[in-house]
Amino acid sequence: MRVVRSRSAFVVLLAALFLSLPALCAPALPVIAQTPVPSAAHRAGLVVAYGNGSVETLCVSFEEPEIGGDELLDRSGVMPVFSFDGSVCAIRDQGCPADDCFCACPFPACEYWSYFHLIDGEWQYSDIGAYSYGIVDGAVEGWAWGPGDFTNGAEPPLIPFDEICPAIEPTVSPTATTSYTPLPHYTRTPSVTPSPPPPSPPAEIPEPATIVLLAPGLAGLAAWAVRARGRKP
Repeated sequence: MRVVRSRSAFVVLLAALFLSLPALCAPALPVIAQTPVPSAAHRAGLVVAYGNGSVETLCVSFEEPEIGGDELLDRSGVMPVFSFDGSVCAIRDQGCPADDCFCACPFPACEYWSYFHLIDGEWQYSDIGAYSYGIVDGAVEGWAWGPGDFTNGAEPPLIPFDEICPAIEPTVSPTATTSYTPLPHYTRTPSVTPSPPPPSPPAEIPEPATIVLLAPGLAGLAAWAVRARGRKP
């Protein structure tokens, strides 16, 4: 019984190895890394009014659902300078250094970067710093350099979001069209097969009656030959 069991186990092992051969011999498939699909970008508008009367508008895109007002300035590329407490000291080199953020404020005459939010079609002066204010999709922020008293200040021009961030037209992929070119018409020429040569006529075989007539003559000729030999000395 032990011999039978060992043979059965050996047969099962061979069968398992045979079935696993395709998997062992198959080439390994490359592992393709999945690239995460980014979410739809949010956009916010920025209006910056400089002391010389020039105005700059920028449309800033971001993936997060909300960013801070200081992040909006930083990502816009206007090179803001922040103080240790997050106040905006300068934008594009207009303003004060970070260690003396309100250098142009010898009261009562004071010039600084005033901060506004566009709400319900009107500018509202911000009484909190940019780092504390959350920016969401469709928001418009305003900054203006000019005189103020920290309860109100110089206002930037009123520019709505649609003028700063125009609507993005959806990109339509061109529809692939398949053209068909007919193949040239082909006429098959029938091949000519040479006809076989006519068969050669069969050799003439003497008829039986002719053979019968020739037989006595041949017999007589044979007898004459025998007699002629007998007459010789």
